[in-house]
Formats: sequence, structure tokens, C-alpha cells
Amino acid sequence: MSDNTFTDWERVIVALHENNIAGYCTVAKSDCTPNVSYTPYIGYMFVDEKYRGYHLSQKLISYAILLFGRLDDAARVTLNDAV
Repeated sequence: MSDNTFTDWERVIVALHENNIAGYCTVAKSDCTPNVSYTPYIGYMFVDEKYRGYHLSQKLISYAILLFGRLDDAARVTLNDAV
């Protein structure tokens, strides 16, 4: 993200609360799983501790699916579970 290497439709989706970043996620063409044909990926999910418990990550994912799940070549939106 800091290198601003997003291309085409890739981007960061940000949730704001009173001009403060409450959380964000990225939507990109690829992620940590190599050599797969499906895209887009939702990655780099973060919710500030003050906003946890309000289902903000679920809202970010739903918004990403709404925006990017309709891409011409997107059969699904992928979210990798990383601990």
C-alpha cells in the first residue's frame, strides 16, 4: 500500500468515523496464494481497537463484494484467513 502499486480497479476501502480511520481493507488482483486464476482478493483487513465489536470488518467485506464482485472476470471474491 505504501508503494502505491495498485493498478486498474485495485484500491483501499476505508471506513471513517469523525474523520478518523476506523478500519480498512484492500481489494487487489492477487494475494499471498500464488498461481491461481481467480480474482479479486480482499486482504490487509484492519479495524482499530476502538471500533472492534461493531461488525466493521463484515461491513467492509460486504462493501467490497458489492463493488468488486461484479467484475467481468470475477466468479467470486476471495478472502484469505491469516492469523
